[in-house]
Amino acid sequence: MDPPFSAPEIIFELQNKKFCDMVSICYERHPYYRRWFRETGMGPESIQGLKELARVPLVSKTEFMADPEAFRLEPKGPDELLWDVAYTAGTTSGQPTPFYNTAHDFFEMLEYTRRTTELLGITSNDVLANLFPLRGLPHGAFTGAIRTAMVVGARHFFALPGKSAANPRFNITGFFAKPTS
Repeated sequence: MDPPFSAPEIIFELQNKKFCDMVSICYERHPYYRRWFRETGMGPESIQGLKELARVPLVSKTEFMADPEAFRLEPKGPDELLWDVAYTAGTTSGQPTPFYNTAHDFFEMLEYTRRTTELLGITSNDVLANLFPLRGLPHGAFTGAIRTAMVVGARHFFALPGKSAANPRFNITGFFAKPTS
């Protein structure tokens, strides 16, 4: 079964099941939502599906930035161990905020990247340019460009624009190019 191209009712059924699974995981191992469940006296059985999504509180960027550790899943198995940490650019608060990816997250990112490149028609015959700035902390967009080239086997190059206090040797201020025939 290829969910994106399935009948709408099949897609909804799959989304509903995955949502309920995620509610249970958050109840057990997600500090922010575990606290919310405790404070409201609710359990995962209180939220039976997507039709009750409105009962789950939305998290503001400010809340997330105030305590990113509260949004880090407590691992249960090897596929939930920390794979990498990426950071926001920090343009909102002046302070980059970490977000944590498990091995499971990474493999899911590979899959959605594969699907996206397929939809966009990106192939191993393409040459991709990573124009995201090189910073002192790993940034999601910079690493996402690497992941895209990796998934399709495309050639890629890095312009490394911007300024990096972490490594001033890479303070790129201009570009040059030689046309190819």
